[in-house]
Amino acid sequence: MPLPLIPLIITFGAAGLLAARKKPQPKQVTSGRTMSRTYLDELAACLRANREPSEKLIQMAVYEALQQGRDDVADAILDKFYPEEAEDEEETTPSEETPAESQADTITVSGKSSPIDGVSNEHWETFVSKLATKPTDFSTDRYVGKYHLRKDRVKELGFDLINAPDDETQYAMLCADLVDAKERAAKLIADHLATVVVIDGVEHGVTLSGILGVLKAAGSTNAESWFGGDRFKETTAVFLATNGVF
Repeated sequence: MPLPLIPLIITFGAAGLLAARKKPQPKQVTSGRTMSRTYLDELAACLRANREPSEKLIQMAVYEALQQGRDDVADAILDKFYPEEAEDEEETTPSEETPAESQADTITVSGKSSPIDGVSNEHWETFVSKLATKPTDFSTDRYVGKYHLRKDRVKELGFDLINAPDDETQYAMLCADLVDAKERAAKLIADHLATVVVIDGVEHGVTLSGILGVLKAAGSTNAESWFGGDRFKETTAVFLATNGVF
């Protein structure tokens, strides 16, 4: 389980967080916010003052932590402000099969068959091919495989990474990730499907494949921020590559 939020922020400190930044400073959320102040700094200040942070500030602090590679900080923020999801997971008894375990056991690979109702195998295979951006043997401390999947995410979905996953296992992991993300993001899909987003002055009609691409690249929390206009370039690239396939 992640460490409590406040000790984590105290441990890393504002200076440590700033030193780890690899991206330009995020845009301001209030008129008084200086260029040297991060979303994590503002969230920590809210906690110290016993003030309730805005939904926007929470989401951007999570996004900022993930971009810095501080998954434990991001998880701690989510656990503190969105405890319902964690409680739902804890309510599952040992004798019950969790959705992640079910997906890992039942999703099979046969010519890139579509696991999404209403999406043809041909369209699904095209979509999957656009997500395969790395070599099959790609692996870092955080990511694995040709689909650039987060290791902690695939473990959460019921897959072990004791051995390097082969091509079929990587495909099964991707399917499990996307099926689970689609179920969890039902409201986001309903809100943004068939709407229009403007990127570099060009309008794009949003399709299901584009939303799934954003969910794959950014995760559900950051996907909401992306559709709200806070667009990280890597996520935007995935959206443009996958949108319109189905």
